[in-house]
Amino acid sequence: AVELAPNDHNTWFGRGNAHFYLKEFQKALADYNKTLELNPNFADGYYNRSIAYGNLGDKKRSLDDLLKSEQLGKPRDQNMMDWLKK
Repeated sequence: AVELAPNDHNTWFGRGNAHFYLKEFQKALADYNKTLELNPNFADGYYNRSIAYGNLGDKKRSLDDLLKSEQLGKPRDQNMMDWLKK
């Protein structure tokens, strides 16, 4: 699908989600980066990238993206916020 719509952020986001659910967090991260390159105001992209960073142990970047997703209108995920602040 990415080959058919390389400039569609939703395509990259979907592939990133597939990688995420397979626990391929580095691949998911790369696709979320492309998602946000194509649409820097996509709150769900920041949120999912936050979770990927968290799974890779990078709590600083995870928190930064979580806050950015909130800034763009995503509701606060207090459980994720609490986990990152540990």
